[in-house]
Amino acid sequence: MHRVIATDAGGCKFNSAEYCAATTGIQTNILAEQIIDVYPNPNTGDFNVKLQEPSKNVSITLYSFTGNLVYHKVFEGAKNNIYRNRLSHVANGMYILKVKTEKGVIVSHMQVGGN
Repeated sequence: MHRVIATDAGGCKFNSAEYCAATTGIQTNILAEQIIDVYPNPNTGDFNVKLQEPSKNVSITLYSFTGNLVYHKVFEGAKNNIYRNRLSHVANGMYILKVKTEKGVIVSHMQVGGN
């Protein structure tokens, strides 16, 4: 549980109601699971992103959990809305996957190794 304490210019303090918020980890957006399919997951570095709806421009970016950029590729259309990706020399582990289309950004996660 958390509570915010604010102080105004006159020095008066105000307490917020208690609230609960996730402070660690990455939540998969449920909407993302309905819009994209990432497979195989886990994988060996080769993976596909399939969009349910066509998109002219798709940007796929992969980050380590420490925030380092691992992979970035921009696609201009794809057959059957499937975007094929090949990673070389990437360590096994969990990664943050960001897929950007003209309709918005979807953030999910992906595992390399551990099959």
